[in-house]
Amino acid sequence: MSLHESSASFETTGSHDAAASFRRVAEPIIPHSEAKQLERVVSTSVPPLQEVHEFPPAFRATVDRVRSQYAHLYDLPVIEHADGRRSFHNAKLIRHHGINLLFVKGDFVEMSFQHGRLLSDEIPHGAPPQSAKMVDNAVANALGAGDRINNFVARLIHRWFTRPIVASAIESTRRALGYVPALQEAVSMSDATRVPVSVLVRALFNPETMMLLARMGNNSYGQTVNPLAGFAAPVSCCSTFAAWGKATEKSDLLIGRNMDYPLNGFYDRFPTVIYFEPTARDALKYMTFTSAGIHTAGLNAYNEAGIFLTSHIVPTTEMSSRGVPVFMTANQVIRRAKNFDMAIEIFKDFRPPSGWAYLLASTKENRVATVEISNQDVVVRETKKQHYHIQTNHYLTPEMRGRHLFINSSVTEDNDGRYIRIQQRLQQAYSRLNVSEAISILGDQVDPYVGEVRGLGNTVGVHTTMTSLVLDPANDRVFVATGEGPVSHNDYVEIPLSGTCRLGEFSTRSWDVVRNSSFKTEHPEKYAALKLFIRAKRSYEIDNDVRRSYELLKEVVDCDDSNPAYFFQLGIFALKNDQFKEARRAFEDMFERPYLTDQLRRLGWYYRGRVHAHLGNADVAINDFKRVISDDKTDKKLHAASQRAMRRVKTFGRCRLARRSLSIMMQQSDMLRY
Repeated sequence: MSLHESSASFETTGSHDAAASFRRVAEPIIPHSEAKQLERVVSTSVPPLQEVHEFPPAFRATVDRVRSQYAHLYDLPVIEHADGRRSFHNAKLIRHHGINLLFVKGDFVEMSFQHGRLLSDEIPHGAPPQSAKMVDNAVANALGAGDRINNFVARLIHRWFTRPIVASAIESTRRALGYVPALQEAVSMSDATRVPVSVLVRALFNPETMMLLARMGNNSYGQTVNPLAGFAAPVSCCSTFAAWGKATEKSDLLIGRNMDYPLNGFYDRFPTVIYFEPTARDALKYMTFTSAGIHTAGLNAYNEAGIFLTSHIVPTTEMSSRGVPVFMTANQVIRRAKNFDMAIEIFKDFRPPSGWAYLLASTKENRVATVEISNQDVVVRETKKQHYHIQTNHYLTPEMRGRHLFINSSVTEDNDGRYIRIQQRLQQAYSRLNVSEAISILGDQVDPYVGEVRGLGNTVGVHTTMTSLVLDPANDRVFVATGEGPVSHNDYVEIPLSGTCRLGEFSTRSWDVVRNSSFKTEHPEKYAALKLFIRAKRSYEIDNDVRRSYELLKEVVDCDDSNPAYFFQLGIFALKNDQFKEARRAFEDMFERPYLTDQLRRLGWYYRGRVHAHLGNADVAINDFKRVISDDKTDKKLHAASQRAMRRVKTFGRCRLARRSLSIMMQQSDMLRY
């Protein structure tokens, strides 16, 4: 079966599988009256609470208030029941086909504490701590210096960017709402898990910080203007589509979503869906699709009024360290918006530090749009005439299109390529789109620029897909992907939507599972190579181990020798290991691959030229640089770099290549600077 066709199949299963073993997470005292009702008290020693003076100054007054007002929560036990469920306070945890289903109830501080306490054995080993290190790891990779220098630079970045973002967010939110719910929730999550609040804050705000760094490193023409350009690769993926009316099998609205985030092995380790039942007056029930410890509705969320949101970061020139992080704004949308127009108004109340696009769907009003946001403006792109809507990581309205920040041509091609391929698949499935077909689109591995199946390329299915889902509101259900990333190649499990889910009924009925393995079974060598590539990428981006990454990339090209992107990266990592002849061979091998994209061809010419220039082969190097310069589709950034290198070779007979200049974006197979 081709990847152009739906290969997902339904299967009905029981309510939940056997619960995985959990570490003990609390040290409680059980009242005697409850002893007969509880199977087992989860108990272990936990680290002591942080002292108030150990919190950042902006949080200290909040720490005192939270600990005083919610003192009763700190002594409550976590109970593990015989069937594997957990309970704490008014909250329950169920394991459903490898997904944490959290049912929390209370005010927003209580629900944050419940989340933290029920998953306190997973959160310190999952997404928040590693997400908090993304800027630090990017600095270490860019500088290649010792820990002391790396840590010093990372601290400066957080002082210049993260702290002002937090301060601005606190000021703006307090002015708008009269209080700052995010402060209280961060403190309660920190106390429940013993994860420092600074880690939780950086975990959520680092995408904005990295975009600010990218903006500082480039001017409006995309030319590198300072060394900060190499410090951080902006998080630049995510795909969402909606279809309805004539486009779908039953005319019902269906929404497909891939959330891509470069934390393989961490974010996907503890997939979590949280059902929130706020007890505050007029508060809406809602649900989030996230990872253990990521306590925000800003990524993927749905509320009982039928409002659905998905986030897409967009590189833009309109940025500032003064702004409210968009995840805080999206929280307010999901918690308060009862209709489409109300959601738009809340988005307009705040400006984020960087650029974003939110797909906004009001499933009960049958309205779908993208809210395009920068630090300076908010523009709405609503689809009314055609029966589908697509969003990747770019602005599409005339008002915002000129405000993109150019990173490199591969980022642009990737954003456009995923959009083009989703559009192709929706048109092919027109009038027959259903849940299975939507799942097939989310796992599609055809690169539209070359018309071939690729493990790594401009594809809808991305190796960093951490959350994937299909929303089916007409049937009050959503299908959520399970397992490790890329999750869009795994099974999808049916669960109920917020507002229709009753915990007591959950375990009494059967839920469908959609089997989804076409890429694995039809292209096993490409899938195996992709998994090896993920290991190589982790070795570089997280472990800062360029030697290990290089060795793994050798295994990647042995496993799948058809993909030129792998050979390009093999060449770059050979250079990072001072293996210049091996790098030249990798670039030359890249030219022999069957589906070489135009941008990879230009990059191959440039870096093969840099190798020859470094080795003193001036004439050969100049010929390669001329190829890049004479290509009328070469972007200004790569064009300028080729001119600089060629001038230097003509003047000095060579141009040395420093390893620190090799700031690779592995996801796009391109560079932050040349």
